[in-house]
Amino acid sequence: FSVAGGRGFAGSDVAVEVYDPGAGSWTTRAPLPTGRSGVGTGVVNNRLYVFGGEIPALHSEVESYDPVSNTWQQHPPMPTPKHGIWASVIGTTVYFPGGATPQGFGATTSHESFTVGGR
Repeated sequence: FSVAGGRGFAGSDVAVEVYDPGAGSWTTRAPLPTGRSGVGTGVVNNRLYVFGGEIPALHSEVESYDPVSNTWQQHPPMPTPKHGIWASVIGTTVYFPGGATPQGFGATTSHESFTVGGR
């Protein structure tokens, strides 16, 4: 299990932590390159993909994390910057319907996807 970004104490927006259920402990990993909250995430080919988010502004960044090398990679941005995203993975495609396009509360009817290895 992993957690990336968030709100709260200073630095929590770049925090990346991994939980090992066997050991019952958390480990801190390489920080998220673009600090933000309200992101969508999905795992494809053993990489954690992080989409969008907000704070201090809306984000369109797409970044992926490789747990073996403990490194991040940038990808082309999302077509529509948004936050409050719920992502789902089918095969090598991450779908993120809805979310919010204004900061704070809001909603959008856009439905976008990101396919690993292409769009």
